[in-house]
Amino acid sequence: MKIRQITAALALSAMAVVATAGVAAAQDTSSTTAPAKGKAALCAKATARLPKIQDRETKVEARITKLQARLTTAQQNNHPDAVKVIQSRIDWLQQVDQHLKDATNLINSECATS
Repeated sequence: MKIRQITAALALSAMAVVATAGVAAAQDTSSTTAPAKGKAALCAKATARLPKIQDRETKVEARITKLQARLTTAQQNNHPDAVKVIQSRIDWLQQVDQHLKDATNLINSECATS
């Protein structure tokens, strides 16, 4: 029984040592390149992400259209549980779509002069 306790204690201490080494390595702040600063660098990153945001927006809008068709079918066939689920998905996707549009508008307005 003592051997099990000792083995468990050694395993726990080894895990603690590995975990703290991982945290220490993650906190290493030395870097070979200086981080880019300023609005120009931020706008460059944001405009580089803009095509991905717009692609996602297109996919979300297509998904909303498909779900609205499914919602109509579920309502016609009198499936109230399915209507609730589909409506909640549409609501969530509309929030995502609005967030993506807000992000696109923000990038366009903030980085238009850069």
